[in-house]
Amino acid sequence: MIDAAAFRRMLASGSAWVASHAAALDAINVFPVPDGDTGSNLSLTLRAANEAVAALDDDATLPDIARAASDGALLGARGNSGVIVSQWLRGLAGGLAEAERADGPALRAALAQAAAAARASMQEPREGTIISVARDLVPAEDTAAAAALLKRALTLADAAVERTPEQLPVLAAAGVVDAGARGLAVLLGGMDAGLHDEALPAVAQSLGRIDPDWLATAVGEEEGVSGFCTEFLLLGVAAGDVPDLRLALEEAGESLVLVEDRDRVRVHIHADKPEAVALLAAAAGSVSAFRAVDMRRQADEFHHRRDGVRAAVVAVVAGEGFAGLFREYGAAALVSGGATENPSAGAIAAAAESTRAADVIVLPNHANVIAAAEQAAGMAGARRLHVLPTRTQAHGLAALLGLPADADADHALEAMRQATEEIAVGEVTLAARETTAPVRLRLGQPFGLLDGEIAVAAESSEEAASELAARMAAAAGEPSLLTLYVGRDVAAPNAEALVAELERALEIEVELVIGRQPHYPYLLALE
Repeated sequence: MIDAAAFRRMLASGSAWVASHAAALDAINVFPVPDGDTGSNLSLTLRAANEAVAALDDDATLPDIARAASDGALLGARGNSGVIVSQWLRGLAGGLAEAERADGPALRAALAQAAAAARASMQEPREGTIISVARDLVPAEDTAAAAALLKRALTLADAAVERTPEQLPVLAAAGVVDAGARGLAVLLGGMDAGLHDEALPAVAQSLGRIDPDWLATAVGEEEGVSGFCTEFLLLGVAAGDVPDLRLALEEAGESLVLVEDRDRVRVHIHADKPEAVALLAAAAGSVSAFRAVDMRRQADEFHHRRDGVRAAVVAVVAGEGFAGLFREYGAAALVSGGATENPSAGAIAAAAESTRAADVIVLPNHANVIAAAEQAAGMAGARRLHVLPTRTQAHGLAALLGLPADADADHALEAMRQATEEIAVGEVTLAARETTAPVRLRLGQPFGLLDGEIAVAAESSEEAASELAARMAAAAGEPSLLTLYVGRDVAAPNAEALVAELERALEIEVELVIGRQPHYPYLLALE
């Protein structure tokens, strides 16, 4: 029978076995797009599950452990396959919710519930993927011993994986089995070893390779991969809002996986405009842990591994408008973060890894994020991760626009640094508390920052922006352009009136850009 200690071993061993196979699974990743990340995503998802289990006390019960693994996997899910496996674990946890120890019948019931949960997570379930293997690995008959039933499930899983090319034509054309399906079978094999407390083999098994001719067409310029793999957690969602959100997201992209868990919703979708997806989601709840990765860049880097490709850029962003700007100007991956939502070093490192580039430049875009970005550099492994310590999103955009087309990472960093030095940036925000130094501020009062220092206090955000702009223009000498990035809570008439006032007062062109950034009604960039 499976008790709490055995299930801990099963999860740890299964996760380790998937991690050993991550590169091999990436290499056969075909469906839904050949972007080479299925193994990496499964490995990161299962790592999050195990970290949640490791945080439990030693006396945690089997249901406690199963639920913690499910929660951890949901919060740390990466990619289409990761979200589906998080739901497989959720179903498994549901099936084990009343069991202090699980025998064969209890394990079979839990596997059946896991298969149903995995299928329910998909908007358009496809045979030949994880969901069909999850269903087919459930033995038809119970056996008294959990160990014997798990062995039978593993045999059925392997057979189901081999059938996936018959069920999904794109797999047959590519000459591989489904990577996510194989990943689930690998997980089950590791769990079987963990149940018996057996050491895993030192070398992972070979999983094959994609047919080169098929791959050349699949990632070619004409018919290739496009769009951003977009995923996030949505918090505080009312159950009644989920159906409308689902319909809206179905129209906004493809490969949608949407999972509800209490008042949380985990979303994975492939979309050309991830910022538009975030805007839709923000109408239903609070968007957290937002990440978007350029799938064309990812696929090209993974399959071609060309020398001389310019460094990829990971940008930490806050606000749907800024997300769109960083996407448009060439960032390979976006991570949500800023003043009050600081991304973890792990999230930044995972985004850097997802680009597949040998060199990655991270733009933290807020002082609070720089430390996490620098910590991520120590987690990058073989990838070279460089941090350009941009303190605002305006600086980050200037750096991205200054990225040379063909320069190596060192020269690119220098060019981007120079680009940030050619602009002056002011920030308008609201006082989070009362203060008397260096300027007297009451709670909620608008004030302006220059170079991170309080420069002006005002009665309105527009007044603070106007005073900041005047000081910046006076210091600049002969500026030519002021860009005004408008925050999430600013009324359009107020912003438009401010633009007209600044153009009259400064006698320069003022460009209005909708950044929709939180906490900062206005960002000003003068050049």
